[in-house]
Amino acid sequence: MKKRLMSRQYLFGFVCIISLTLLSLISALTPAVAAEPPVLYLFWGDGCPHCEEEKMFFDVLQHDYPQLEIRLFEVWNNPEFAKLAEALAKANHINAASVPLTFIGNWGNVGFQSFETTGVEIAARVQACLAQGCPDALDKLGPQQLAARVRDEAARKSPQGWELRPAAAVATIAPADTTPAPVAATPTKTIKVYYFHGTARCPSCKTIEELTNFAIVNGFKKELESGVLEFNAINVETPENQHFIKDYQLYTKSVIVSEVIDGKERRWKNLEKVWQLLMQEKAFTMYVQQEVSAYLEGK
Repeated sequence: MKKRLMSRQYLFGFVCIISLTLLSLISALTPAVAAEPPVLYLFWGDGCPHCEEEKMFFDVLQHDYPQLEIRLFEVWNNPEFAKLAEALAKANHINAASVPLTFIGNWGNVGFQSFETTGVEIAARVQACLAQGCPDALDKLGPQQLAARVRDEAARKSPQGWELRPAAAVATIAPADTTPAPVAATPTKTIKVYYFHGTARCPSCKTIEELTNFAIVNGFKKELESGVLEFNAINVETPENQHFIKDYQLYTKSVIVSEVIDGKERRWKNLEKVWQLLMQEKAFTMYVQQEVSAYLEGK
């Protein structure tokens, strides 16, 4: 498992290099077209495993790029959306209109191989659109009735039969108030992630610690460096740590996320699904990162 995690860390660095390379190439070739938030389209099928993996990837993608809007259409049970997917595929010169089918700007793609391959390319396209601007993929269809309906429903944030993940609101910069304001003390907030274990370390217990560490280190580098986030593995069977068993109602090896404000713990959560997701590394990583993100964002 350690070898596997080390290889994934090297792969993470390689992914970043490839993503930046793709971004520089795309930026050089793509003119600035639109000032609106980029829109990413996914046409998927109910029960399609590659579709589900891409949707999981989109959770991470929109967390990293909240300015991105995502529109998702299930096509196997919705013939009208299947026709829309076929029209977009044809407009982008894609012959095999199967699922998952992804579009952003003037780019389209069939299939989803993995986070590290297809995911990297999608992320590079998103970065290019954010940096340079790109048109709505529906522009290629011209005055098409369904495309117009989708645009209208998206504008009203009222999708009918499809899913809308809107972009985060962009704050408007107001004129600066030059009146001195009282300086209020800013509460110090720290999110602490614990992995509690015993003296005897079973293979599954070690795996949970390694996967949790991987999720934290690779998902929250800035937060770790700034001290906003901490990760600690603690043996609760030593005398000085036994109080944690009562504090967090521990009954087995556990991952706990805790919010501490001004030195006082305000809330905590036991991430009980780590055992359920033990053999699913990607799902495990996403689960831990989503729960930690929620605490960092105060949700």
